[in-house]
Amino acid sequence: MTIAHWSRRAAPIAAACLAALSIAAVTDFHAPPRYDGAGYSVLAAAIGSGRGYRSIDHPDAPSHVHFPPGYPAALAAVWSITGRSVVAARIFSLTCTSLAVGLIAVSMRRGLPGRAAWFASLAVAVDWAWARNGGAIQSEPLFLLLVALAIAWVGSTRRRMSIPAGLGLGLLLAAATLTRHVGVCLAAACWLELLRTRDFRALGLSLVAFAVGIAPWVVHVAAAPGRSQAGLLDSSDLGTRIADQALFYARRIPDVVIGPVVETATVFGRSRDLALAATLAAIGFTALVLAGGAAVARRGRGARIWAGFAGVSAPVLLVWPFTEAGRFLIPLLPAIVLGLVFGLRRVPKIGRRLGSAGAAAVVLALALPYPIYAVATGRARVQRDDLADLDRACDVLLEPGRRAGPVLSRHPGEVWWRTGRTGLALESVDPADADSIIEKYSVAYAIDDADRFANAEPSGVARYARDRPARVRLIRDGRTRVYEILSAAK
Repeated sequence: MTIAHWSRRAAPIAAACLAALSIAAVTDFHAPPRYDGAGYSVLAAAIGSGRGYRSIDHPDAPSHVHFPPGYPAALAAVWSITGRSVVAARIFSLTCTSLAVGLIAVSMRRGLPGRAAWFASLAVAVDWAWARNGGAIQSEPLFLLLVALAIAWVGSTRRRMSIPAGLGLGLLLAAATLTRHVGVCLAAACWLELLRTRDFRALGLSLVAFAVGIAPWVVHVAAAPGRSQAGLLDSSDLGTRIADQALFYARRIPDVVIGPVVETATVFGRSRDLALAATLAAIGFTALVLAGGAAVARRGRGARIWAGFAGVSAPVLLVWPFTEAGRFLIPLLPAIVLGLVFGLRRVPKIGRRLGSAGAAAVVLALALPYPIYAVATGRARVQRDDLADLDRACDVLLEPGRRAGPVLSRHPGEVWWRTGRTGLALESVDPADADSIIEKYSVAYAIDDADRFANAEPSGVARYARDRPARVRLIRDGRTRVYEILSAAK
């Protein structure tokens, strides 16, 4: 074998190993699940205990229709072997992310020549997004692995797929959609590629297998009470929403590669001039990525499907009413890196001098500084310490003599994980609605954790404490406040 051949084979392994090391360096393997991750963990615990797909952190333990069951089921399978362990859950996420990065490197190799593929693969491997999500108890690591598997599945096929391969692809796409609903965009991108190559048999087989795979979840959502994710989408102020989302993602696309620089300037910075300059620079950066994306769409099959996945996902991101602080861009990181490489190649004069390898090296140079800074300064540790204040607040509820009863909070799953208490999220701004909930469920305590969220509106608990001061007693002050509910509403 030639050196070039060994180099092509080594790139995916090197990228996967580098990703694993970078994730391990910033992951607190003993940290409890946070935010949506706590919700996933509750569902995994429900599955593992034989209670079905239910939100057992709620006093009524209702059937769950919001999160699809793919990741909770996978987590329950892990815990069936290891016991309910956050360490095992985070190792599972690290493994999924690292394997996904290795498969992404294979796609890079098919879309870029030699050294360019190496540099682009390493840029993905060291990306700072893994510091937040690579070892997190979240659905992204498993979803990213399923996306990379599906794209590698289609991208590696030089001829028409066999019948088993077509059926397997459909089931894989169903698994991705059952992990994150946006997996349907991945399915559409793969089907468009099969349509483009006129592999109609594989297209039909995968459609059938996909429909069979997701049918039980569709039936469950239709039959169970509660609002599904589809119910969150409405057409009110659609034009304004699209404009706002377009600006948001134009600002966040650079941050996916280089770190939260634009976010810091536009969300946390106090200078309007700096925010404007950062926004204009971000728009230019994003335009470069989009221009390069058109070139990616004409490259090898694996790279082309990444571009298609991003293209199909874009309209969904623009109309979806939530942004999750840019979290939805994480699965599109390979498409963004590829788009940036080819976008740099299109810059007059500079692009020709750089070539593919030079452009990919520039992307790697942009991706490296923030992860190095985060590790060197213990940035991840500081963020973990900030989140730990909620744990200390929850510990107040474990003290001897505390009343039994549910807890009002922003994320009841986090409180349930720490204390075993059921709870409810207080969403209404009307104090009378809160009174009704408190009476119905005999709520004992409430937690206000507003300081965990940047520029957030006052939490429902904070508003209730302000509007009903006679109904609450502060038992823990500080960044995270804990109130005892005193008496029934009159």
